[in-house]
Amino acid sequence: MEELLRNIPPVTKVMIASTILLSAITSMNFVNPRTMLFDMAFIKNKFQVWRVFTSLFYYGNFSVYTFIRVMLLYQNSRSLEQNMTRVDYLYFVIVTYMFLLLCAPIFHLRYLSDGLFMAITYLYSKRNRYGRFHLMWIPIAISTTYMPWVLLLLNFDSASIIGIAIGHIYYFFEDIFPRLRSGIGFRLFKAPDTIERLIHYFGG
Repeated sequence: MEELLRNIPPVTKVMIASTILLSAITSMNFVNPRTMLFDMAFIKNKFQVWRVFTSLFYYGNFSVYTFIRVMLLYQNSRSLEQNMTRVDYLYFVIVTYMFLLLCAPIFHLRYLSDGLFMAITYLYSKRNRYGRFHLMWIPIAISTTYMPWVLLLLNFDSASIIGIAIGHIYYFFEDIFPRLRSGIGFRLFKAPDTIERLIHYFGG
């Protein structure tokens, strides 16, 4: 177990640990699940600022649905983090989070976690086109390219759609636009030096 934990990249480790912790405390009735969700009225009027963070990692009480989400999040996030620089991956998560915060009051998003999950899943599907995956109850393997769309059909909501849109915007400006003649040398989502210094400060 210790070896397994050591091999999980740090950003992925924080996300998975946060998800499991939040599901655990609501499943054991220590905290009302509704206090985990994004709600601008409660944030502004009752200063429940923790909702800004908990809504990013909370998928609900422990269930088969939560288990599948956590496993896919672990697989996809770990793969991306191991194949990107840690600075770039952390910045991708931060950019996704900021976009979701901007969209949340407009589209009445409650589970920002769905948006983050789908953004990660979409980017993973684009960078692992020849991979295969299968859901537990589907006996056939499905191309990784279709992963976000299959998951969207299973959980069709605004946060998931916005997450896919964010993932596509990031993918386009990081993987497609720099290869175009008009985009040579341009990276819209190049991580600022502050992120790199922060990671080095914490020993990344």
